[in-house]
Formats: sequence, C-alpha cells, structure tokens
Amino acid sequence: MITSEFQFKAPQTIKELFKELHTHRDVAILSGGHSLIGLLKSGAINPDAIISVDRIESLKLINEKGDGAVEIGSSVSLATLLDHHSIGKTFPALKKAIGTIGNRQYCNQTSIGDEFSYASSSMGVLAVLLSHGATFEFSNGKEAMTVSHPEQKPKQSVLTAIHLQKYQGSVFVQEVTDPVSRLPLCGIATMISGNPSQVQAENFIVYGREIIPSRLPAVETHIQEARSATSIDPKIVGKALTPAIKNSSANPDYLTNLVCSFTKKAMQQVN
Repeated sequence: MITSEFQFKAPQTIKELFKELHTHRDVAILSGGHSLIGLLKSGAINPDAIISVDRIESLKLINEKGDGAVEIGSSVSLATLLDHHSIGKTFPALKKAIGTIGNRQYCNQTSIGDEFSYASSSMGVLAVLLSHGATFEFSNGKEAMTVSHPEQKPKQSVLTAIHLQKYQGSVFVQEVTDPVSRLPLCGIATMISGNPSQVQAENFIVYGREIIPSRLPAVETHIQEARSATSIDPKIVGKALTPAIKNSSANPDYLTNLVCSFTKKAMQQVN
C-alpha cells in the first residue's frame, strides 16, 4: 500500500518534462512503473512528485538504422521489444533476457528504462545491453549526452534512449537464480567472436545481487591470450572479479568457478 503523498504530473514533451523537474525538489520518474511502484509501497523512496513520461511519444519509439543498429526509446515496454519484428533476430540474447524476468503482465507494465533505472527484478537486461556495447543517451533539457553505463548518468538528466550496434559475434548469458525468489544471485554476459584458434571476448559483464553490472577487461584479455578453453586460469579470473564483488556477499570461489565454467563453454561454441 502506498501511503506517502505526492503530486502527479504527466508532461507530453521533453520540454514540459524538464519544466516539471525544475519545479519540484525530489522527483521520481514513472516509465511503465512496475519497479517504481514497488519502491513506493516499501517506503524505500518518498518523492514529493512523480512525473510520468508515458505521454511523451518520442520516448516510445524504436528507430532501426540501415546498418542493423537500433535506437530504443527509454519508455518502450519490454513487451513491445519481445514482439518487435527484428529485435529478437538481431539481438536474440536481449529477447531471451527479457523473457526470463517476468510474465506478460510485468513486461506490459515495465519499460526498458524502468527495468534497470530502479534496480528491479533483474540486472540481466542491463548486462545484455552492456555486452552488446550499448550506449545510453541522457538529456538535461538542452543537450543530449551519451555514456557507456547508466552509472555515469550526468547530473539533472533523464534517460531518453538506448543505442545498440549490430555485432558479428554472439552474446552468451548465464544466470543463477534464487530457487525461492527467482531473482538473480549472479550472472555473466559477454560477446564472443572469432574462430576456435583465436577466440575474442568483448564487454565481459558480471552482475547479480549486490553486484552492479561491471565489465571485466582482464577476463577479455585472458580469453584472447588463452586461445583455448582448457587454458582458462581460475587465479586470473578470480583476481579480475575481486573489484566487482568487493561490496557484495557473493562467495568469491563460487563465482570464480561459475565464470570459468561459463567462459569455457562459450569459447567451445565458437565455430
């Protein structure tokens, strides 16, 4: 039950959105709302205003480029992405990640921006986006700014779009979930390309409970230098993991073994 009092605004343009943002001291952005509503009910946040962006049509568009790249508006629902005629073909790992985090009702009510803006049921969607080398476009009402991770969000800005480029490799994802809550305990996502004698990994991402999706360049380098799955060294992987999991309760040995096993399987699938 939501007990806090707040004003509700629903601007129809980006200009109107920032006018409202500058009017209120503490604001929460509603985009779909599934994750935000949960935080309001729990009392985790207590804004004096909620601004819905659902009426801003420019944030609900999917723009396909001639080279296979795509621009996804931050208010595009997960259900829309699941049903899109080409997203699933061009970015199958993204469609798979969305399909595992909730039922149809959840996907109808949740936008792709909402899914990770409030650290909702799964960081898997964000991890897959990062493994694809996605960039995130924010606006401060005057100019657009692009960053490589939502954690780099510029001050007083709002996420407006996500840009994805088509890659030649394949994205591999593995996620271990809690058997009761079904929420992710830990997961890995990466782009793998090359051939059996020269495997390359890009955007190797680890994520999970208390683990902000983080890239591990040292693992990418190790995969390229190892050349074969049998040469993956747990010591190198464990050292690379340490900074990403230092603030979590994750078992380092378990996660190291999981990453090594995942890496070996992904390398063995390169044709």
